[in-house]
Amino acid sequence: MRKNKVKLVSIISLLVCILIFLIKPITVKASSINNYNQEQVELQAKSAIAIDLKSGQVLYAKNADKKLPVASMSKLITIYLTLDAIHNKKLSWNQKVKPTKQIVKISNNPEYSGVPLKLNHGYTIKQLYEATLIQSANGPAMLLGQAISGSQQAFVKKMRKQLVSWNIGGQRSSLQPMDCLITL
Repeated sequence: MRKNKVKLVSIISLLVCILIFLIKPITVKASSINNYNQEQVELQAKSAIAIDLKSGQVLYAKNADKKLPVASMSKLITIYLTLDAIHNKKLSWNQKVKPTKQIVKISNNPEYSGVPLKLNHGYTIKQLYEATLIQSANGPAMLLGQAISGSQQAFVKKMRKQLVSWNIGGQRSSLQPMDCLITL
């Protein structure tokens, strides 16, 4: 349980950092930030960086200059839009939703999702949120998108609109409806 809480805090911290970087660019004041103060914090992450937003001072870095694949940005946008829907009372944590056959099929494929869902079973928004955020599960992320917007296509449009509002990706994001099957 403690391991999951630590992982959740790490993921939420990463999400906050990403959102902060997207909103306000800062200048980092460090000649080499690869592994700054790494020995003072035990993070079980491949790479991480913490920067003081006001000064640009690097507070912590672990493999910060190592190139790694982007970690499921679609899932992070899904989490953001889920929190927004809850905040605006369009969804509630205890609200139950049922997956479609397509979502069940994706969620039961170990290549795409580590959290299998069952047909005709109701899942709370909180369960789906945690599975998406903590275990990076595609099926639960897809079901959240469906709960928020009614369909995968409508949810991709909502994600695109959010990206445009953040001034990311120009007028059109590169997200396509099929991305929900693979990258969410």
